[in-house]
Amino acid sequence: MFINIDDDAEPLMDFLGDITKHFERWPFANRWKATHSAKIVDSNWKLAQEAFMEAFHVLATHPQMSIGLLGGDGSNTEYNIYDNGDANWSRMTMAPPMPNPNLPYELTEQELIEEMFFRGESVSEMGVQKMAGSVDDLPDGITTRKLLADSARKNEPKGFVGSEPTDVELTSAIQYHIFPNISPWPGPIFYRHRPYGRDPDKCIMEIMMMVALPEGAERPPAAKINWLGPDEHFGNIFNQDVENVAQVQRGLKAAKPPGGLTLGNYQDIKVRWHHRLLEKWVNREI
Repeated sequence: MFINIDDDAEPLMDFLGDITKHFERWPFANRWKATHSAKIVDSNWKLAQEAFMEAFHVLATHPQMSIGLLGGDGSNTEYNIYDNGDANWSRMTMAPPMPNPNLPYELTEQELIEEMFFRGESVSEMGVQKMAGSVDDLPDGITTRKLLADSARKNEPKGFVGSEPTDVELTSAIQYHIFPNISPWPGPIFYRHRPYGRDPDKCIMEIMMMVALPEGAERPPAAKINWLGPDEHFGNIFNQDVENVAQVQRGLKAAKPPGGLTLGNYQDIKVRWHHRLLEKWVNREI
């Protein structure tokens, strides 16, 4: 539900633009809020969500995921802004398993499969179930993406409605961002970041799971907010992000000159887009 107290506000559908066409395949009308966790985070609300606007941080912040991606550092991620940056939404797509292009050597499909499914613990940090036997036991021509997608299907993916999800949908992190502060996914994940009162050094970070309802099923009551304490966390991967943004917040204040910041030409394109829109709205005539 969207509420705007401005009597002269533009229609919501005009503000959202073509993102509604993207989500025709993943409609929210057929979902329900299964979980809703919130936590007060030690960073500004803009900075906290910027941590989820790029994938270049994966190598340092989530090293366990880099192992599964064979040294992946987000270099394969695609970023999309629309209408020359004037659209109120953007997209980011990280589609493993794709070898890091910065590796000084090439990897075969067999090596990818062996890394993802036949090494390490019984279940990897990325949630991949290890397989018995060896890579030589698999059918000829099988790909890592197909194996990952089939593994995801066994877990009955909860975010997709109607059509059977594709292999790419099941194996990719496809994240949208709607200005100023919400991030829906084709799957069940849904982020929101809000200011914490008037404190510029804290914010409220929320993670919801918007689960698809089976056709004809009665909608259960929406989950209430579960407020996490200072020593509680969303999960291993999200906790790494939360710890990271607190350090970045302190680093920005220590930057010389004050406010000095260098953004990557491509990896930070969504961050730049977000600040451009912020400046546009803050400076507009009232």
